[in-house]
Amino acid sequence: MGCSVSLSTLRHVIFGVLLASFNFGSSLVNIYYLFKETHVLFGILDLFLLWFPGLTVFVVLAYLQGRDESLVKVPRLQFWLVTSSILVFCPLVPIALTIAFLVTGSEKIHHKATMAKLFAGFLDHGPHFVLRLVIVVLIGLSQGGVYNRDDHIFILSMVTSFLAFILTTLWFNERRSSILKWVFLSGPMYSAIFACRAFTLAVFLKETLHNDKTDAPWAIFILSIMLASNVTLFRLCGQDWLRSVVFAITSILVPSGFNNDPLYYQLPNQEVTLDQTKVYSETTGEQEIEFKDENEPRENAENIEAPSRMRSSRFFILHVLFNTILMCCVSSFLFTTSEDLDSNSDDALVIPQLLGVVPGMAFSIGYCFTLRDTSTQSGDAESCCRACCGRLQKSAKIILSTVFTVFGYLSLVPALFWTFIYKWFTSFDDDVRLVMTKYVSKE
Repeated sequence: MGCSVSLSTLRHVIFGVLLASFNFGSSLVNIYYLFKETHVLFGILDLFLLWFPGLTVFVVLAYLQGRDESLVKVPRLQFWLVTSSILVFCPLVPIALTIAFLVTGSEKIHHKATMAKLFAGFLDHGPHFVLRLVIVVLIGLSQGGVYNRDDHIFILSMVTSFLAFILTTLWFNERRSSILKWVFLSGPMYSAIFACRAFTLAVFLKETLHNDKTDAPWAIFILSIMLASNVTLFRLCGQDWLRSVVFAITSILVPSGFNNDPLYYQLPNQEVTLDQTKVYSETTGEQEIEFKDENEPRENAENIEAPSRMRSSRFFILHVLFNTILMCCVSSFLFTTSEDLDSNSDDALVIPQLLGVVPGMAFSIGYCFTLRDTSTQSGDAESCCRACCGRLQKSAKIILSTVFTVFGYLSLVPALFWTFIYKWFTSFDDDVRLVMTKYVSKE
């Protein structure tokens, strides 16, 4: 018991305090360098992304203020004071709440700290990774008038942003999954999806926003398509409007909020501001979710209607399929219309598509077979035939999930092979171009 507590404390210190503090500090340093090197637009975007989680929470709380019974009872002055404080100090809120939990050990503070870190992960670290890809990999920073791509602070902040984003995605979507599923299925799948979208969007942002280009409406157009499609898919699959909009924003880079986890308010029409004496829990029926009051008798708790569930599998596969096609269209658009794509932009477009599309789709199909939209148990579970059919169905899903997961790993081999071929041809073209340039200069 003491060992598990120590490990939990160490995890909170490393990921909740040290990693978050480094991300915040490096973001401030990056913003300073961007304004110093006259990358004003990217500096403003970096600053906006740092406060984007707080802005989202502020808008959500303002929307719920007149609609949620618990928030209606809060005095208006106190409500707006707390909400404004969250907006102003949002980059420090996850760190402060984690430290408060380590000091007090309060589970209420722990839950608030977790939610704050999840918002920061989806709305800060993920978009920041894309922005730093544009700056470091595709553009570079000027040092003494010479642009280079070896700025150590930016590179470290890219690594920490990537790790924080993937960990956030796994924890938010896969809290109830095993470590094996995290390592062998969910982790590679989310990494492949994230890499494809991040690199493609990074090149697109560079081509539309860098060097005083006036193609910003195209960037807004593509992001609007992604956001509108996410909202539509969430609504079609049974999610309510508020969560459809919020999860549509967090699902721009990876799908999120679809797994019906009551702890993170993913159920449609689930009450957001819960009484602290109440909790959502799962009964022995694996997917039967009930709402109970710890201070009430069991029979009173059962009278409260259980929240509905959204169709996770349908949303996930449609979301991945649509966004994969959209990213391929964006890549094709950039190849056919941009006249000044450099080799780094070519690599950022082609290599993630080669390495990520087929393996990512295979992992995604295998993952869909592990999702459970409805309960496999029912009131007449005593029926031997029904129980047998349930076990056969579960076994078939496990087998299909394993087959597609193995296919995903096997498809990485030809993807790597074609990537090496692509790099060989592009490096050969660069060598020929260099030789020709020297020859012409001698003439």
